[in-house]
Amino acid sequence: MKTFRLFPGLCTALLLLWGTTLSLPGQELREDYAEDGPEQAMVLSLNLTNLGAGFHVHYYRGNEQQQMVFGVDFHSVKSVHETPVSSAFGDQGKDFVYGKQNYFYIFTPSVGIQKNLIPAGGGNLINVRVGLQAGPAIGLLNPYYVEIFEPIRNPGNGQAYYGYRIVAAYNPAEHTYDEIIGKAGLLASKFKIKAQVGVSLRANALIDFTRNPRYVSGLQIGLNADLFANKVPIMAEFGNKIQNQQYFLAGNLGLVFGSRWR
Repeated sequence: MKTFRLFPGLCTALLLLWGTTLSLPGQELREDYAEDGPEQAMVLSLNLTNLGAGFHVHYYRGNEQQQMVFGVDFHSVKSVHETPVSSAFGDQGKDFVYGKQNYFYIFTPSVGIQKNLIPAGGGNLINVRVGLQAGPAIGLLNPYYVEIFEPIRNPGNGQAYYGYRIVAAYNPAEHTYDEIIGKAGLLASKFKIKAQVGVSLRANALIDFTRNPRYVSGLQIGLNADLFANKVPIMAEFGNKIQNQQYFLAGNLGLVFGSRWR
């Protein structure tokens, strides 16, 4: 998908940075970390999903076996029907997603529980924690803007020989494929946010490779489920060919960075 092609440079840089935390000279092993008090950590995860991309920040606190987790998640969501098409204006146009009405983002504050499934130490080189979080899903919709060709017609015969570009939020009742020059630039677009409220459930496994007890560094594999009361109008519904959804189920894979203390 196009989403995955946007991030190769970023992912390479993150992998290099992440790798420096795995075996720095002079690191202590986890079994040498025996300070008093509950274990606490603040963790950032940068994620790619099959529907978009985003980030997840969470704080956990508890004993070695189980922790309470408080998190904030923000990720983009694309419709499975989104397919870029070429402009009818050829080289003067730009690719766009025909039928797309809104960008869609989901913001989720959550609370949950995390279990230490495979503790580090005692021969284990990795630490695996599994967790489950739930909370309200706040869906944010912003219009998809396109450039439209507005013809200036010859009053003599009504033929349009030339015209100008206007930027407008795509409206399937007003804009046909032949009128759309292409996707509007970010600076030309406006922000008119509308919200939809639902519920979110998140399950994940954190695989921590670092041997330094004061850091968290690894991979996170998870599953997000977001459910809304009404269909989310990402795309224009053309008959029965395209139908918007009320729920979104997405797997995710992320790089994890964080600090741990007691």
